Amino acid sequence: MNDEKMKKIIHYQVVLDDAAKERVITRGKSLLEQQQLKRHSFFDLLGIVLRFIPVSVWVKQLGWFAVILLYIQSVKFDLVYGREFSVLMGGLTILVLFSLLLLLDELFKSFNFGTWELEQTLKYSLDEQFLAKILIFGLFELGVVLALSLICQNFLMLIFWKVALYLLVPLNLFTIVVLSLLVNWESNGFRTSLWVVSGIAITVVGGTLIFSRLYEASMSVWFVCYLVTSLILGGIIFKCIDRTERVAL
Repeated sequence: MNDEKMKKIIHYQVVLDDAAKERVITRGKSLLEQQQLKRHSFFDLLGIVLRFIPVSVWVKQLGWFAVILLYIQSVKFDLVYGREFSVLMGGLTILVLFSLLLLLDELFKSFNFGTWELEQTLKYSLDEQFLAKILIFGLFELGVVLALSLICQNFLMLIFWKVALYLLVPLNLFTIVVLSLLVNWESNGFRTSLWVVSGIAITVVGGTLIFSRLYEASMSVWFVCYLVTSLILGGIIFKCIDRTERVAL
């Protein structure tokens, strides 16, 4: 670079345009805010919701799963002595329903304690948070049912998919009854209402399974019941999401 070019560079004056500079800064801030809002996915939401679920919830589930395993161990000897299958399977179903009840209590915890306002400050909407919790707990409960079905197949010599249907249909019915009653319930005393309604639903479902001959029905009937109850449950879940939004407002 020669001296002439250096002199031109030194004496070159940049014309400042404050208005244009402000427009660039404003536009840059807007783009950064938009990109920050878009930097999220449902998997990120699942990770956030998981971190906010207390460890005690999973400890309770593990403890209750151990209780269910002890019951299956006792059932192994009862089957040898010829006890009715409906009584044994009905008892197992009741234990699984109580496991689901513990998760429902956690699912509605924010509603119980009126903390929807706090959760609204997050960048995820309330319906996204509710769906994430339902997905996490639903997958967990499905895993429990499949694990128990596999255990029953190995220890009780029962068919895997039969046990799965025998557990999934009552789970769907129980969830339908509880959510359909609580979706229009007033917020006052919600947690007490949840346990009362759930206790009645467990008693009715368990009693029906134990004292009726539903297990003698063909598996095609059980499969159709599973599909129908799953569709009904899906509709009620979306109604619950709408309720959470109305409560927050």
